[in-house]
Amino acid sequence: MKKIIFLPILFACVTGYAQLTLKRADKYFSKYNFEKSAYFYKAFLFKKDDAYAQLQLAKIYAYVNNSVETVRWYKEVIDRNDLEPIHYLNYAQALSSLGRYQEALPYYEKYKGLASDKLLAEEKVYGINHINEFFQDSALYQVKNLDFNSIDSDFAPMFYGDSVVFSSARSTDFGLKRKFSWNNKNYLDLFYVDKNGKVAKFDKNINSKYHEGSIAFSPDKKTAYFTRNNYNNGKFDRSKKGVNMINMYSATLNSHGKWSSITPFKYNSNDYSTGEPSVSLDGNTLYFISDKPGGFGGTDIYKSTWTGTDWSEPTNLGHKVNTESNERTPFISEEGILYFASEGHFGLGGLDSYMAEINNGSFLSPKNMGSPINSASDDFGFILNPKKVGYFASDRVGGKGDDDIYGVHVNEQPPMKITGKSYWRTDEEDIYSRKILSDVKISVQNINTGTMQELYSDELGGFELNLNAGSKYEVIASKENLINSAAFLDLTKKHIKKINPIEMILVKNLPKPTKVPFEFNIVDNANNLPMANTSLFLLNSKTKKVQKLLTDEFGKYKLDLEPNTEYVVKSAPKGYLVHCVSFGTTNAVKETQTTAEPLKLRKLELNQKMEVKNVLYDVNKYEIRSDAALELNKVVQFIKDNPSITVELGAHTDARGSSIANTTLSTKRAQAARDYIVAQGVSSNNISFKGYGESQLLNLCKDGVTCLDELHAQNRRTEIKVTGINKNLVSDAIELNETTAFDKNRESMCNRLGLITK
Repeated sequence: MKKIIFLPILFACVTGYAQLTLKRADKYFSKYNFEKSAYFYKAFLFKKDDAYAQLQLAKIYAYVNNSVETVRWYKEVIDRNDLEPIHYLNYAQALSSLGRYQEALPYYEKYKGLASDKLLAEEKVYGINHINEFFQDSALYQVKNLDFNSIDSDFAPMFYGDSVVFSSARSTDFGLKRKFSWNNKNYLDLFYVDKNGKVAKFDKNINSKYHEGSIAFSPDKKTAYFTRNNYNNGKFDRSKKGVNMINMYSATLNSHGKWSSITPFKYNSNDYSTGEPSVSLDGNTLYFISDKPGGFGGTDIYKSTWTGTDWSEPTNLGHKVNTESNERTPFISEEGILYFASEGHFGLGGLDSYMAEINNGSFLSPKNMGSPINSASDDFGFILNPKKVGYFASDRVGGKGDDDIYGVHVNEQPPMKITGKSYWRTDEEDIYSRKILSDVKISVQNINTGTMQELYSDELGGFELNLNAGSKYEVIASKENLINSAAFLDLTKKHIKKINPIEMILVKNLPKPTKVPFEFNIVDNANNLPMANTSLFLLNSKTKKVQKLLTDEFGKYKLDLEPNTEYVVKSAPKGYLVHCVSFGTTNAVKETQTTAEPLKLRKLELNQKMEVKNVLYDVNKYEIRSDAALELNKVVQFIKDNPSITVELGAHTDARGSSIANTTLSTKRAQAARDYIVAQGVSSNNISFKGYGESQLLNLCKDGVTCLDELHAQNRRTEIKVTGINKNLVSDAIELNETTAFDKNRESMCNRLGLITK
């Protein structure tokens, strides 16, 4: 029932009983009346074996989250070759929800091979291959099915003083109760259960004749935020497609103890859903979910902050929390930990509950809460108070009804005891030489919380740490006149039960070097021959001083540089592309350092092709993303550095999808990239564009050939090609000097284009 909160209500006038035909089944399906459409599809199949009707039934039961029936009907059609990728995902998830993980694995793999976005499948495959990790911390939780559950769906628990408010499809009225056409079950209302276990309906002003879902309360309990169908003051609004979405509302507690002044949330919409609220401890941040455009996929978790007069524009919590699938039921605890449910992160099946800690204002990667909080079924709506008492909902086997609410008590996990010793390396030339070092300062920082602790090693160099599982730590050993020793401890992995003793080895603090011997090498890219008597310009990024150097007969130049300093070296002989590289010096003084590879200068040649790395687009989109803009800025600098050339920007796709669509998409991407470059000050006369689609593949991954995604990725690329050379500009080029070789806009752009001559 938990998915009903985000399912639309469509009204249609349906005629009385008629001939049991496929046409009638399709009609009910199009109106989201799944109960009746399933009846007519089955009646049709009673007369005729038909793959289309079987697939429709599989889709229906995937929609209403009936895993048993989903598997039953997909099994009839899953081996067909014309299915869309989503069906392999639906089948795999239904199998996982029944605990049949190994059966699900090949279908996740099949979905991964066909879908444009692989992350969801990779998460699921990882979860199956590491299934035992989800049972490591089972002893931490005591879970109990609660007495107030009914035979109907009970879910979305929320603290309310000594009571718990929840959503339920149970009926407490006499006479007939209105049914929801998706599943022929009661509409949802809010109820509460007091500390004595007595259940009653929540406020009648909040409950309506349609769905009421999850609810949250302000810290003073005088404001309620709740989920309801898009219905208020007797007005039932629909989207442009005739769909009634889910919206979020607030209500205030009046002087008579009644809820009133029901107000729609500022960012509701008739065309997408918003709901499932949670309020921070200070009341200034509101977390909720929405399937509004621009998210990562499905329903995402957003937050809005109170400005003093109104709620701010919602902000998506980002890719660490949200996935291409559905994130649900956010709850922000008093400790600032975000608990939520997701179908997209790796887990035990269906919706699993996760927790994400916050660090420096951003949420860290979420952790699956494991068994028994999670099961092969749907587990969601987890809430927890400071006393480590909480609730969640699940449709797991053994419950009383559809979804049941479970009570949970979290046992405090004892700290992990980690021992260590501190040593002094007596001979810095011999890594095995050491002796015990006492009275060493040991500083330990919890990276998750930022908290610090300090202690000192004893006379035998020993020390002992008591650290919390589930956190990451940095350990620093320090002593005067010695170089610090550091260790990193990751205690977030559930299989870790014991850490071997750590060794902190300090070494003599050598004086900092004053000079670093360095050698530059310049060669011709075409033949790797050294380029003698070639000018170099060297920029010290600290002092901004520029030196002009000249290579010897072997294309080399040697000099001493400052340690721990960033440099940029540039060369621009006539007839060659301008080339530069940035590098840093270390404090090593015994051996001469060089750049990672010689400066390979390329002659100006017509039709040279060069790949521009990491120009990425969203799936089937051509808008320039912020990360792609950074890469295109390097093309801007390349063209400005080489004013004598004109270039073509070409965009290429892989062979998946139709060739016509690929050509159209690549053309739009090439044009968007060219337009961005022109907007940065490059003349449109210096750059053209072309979309090549899948016409110039770099490998054999053409239509009809099954390839790994890594091979397809090789074909998705952006290239620039030299289409013209103004020889007058080449011959009239003014030699660079110490003044013109660098400017503040150019020095940071060196050697970032990743040019590869084709």
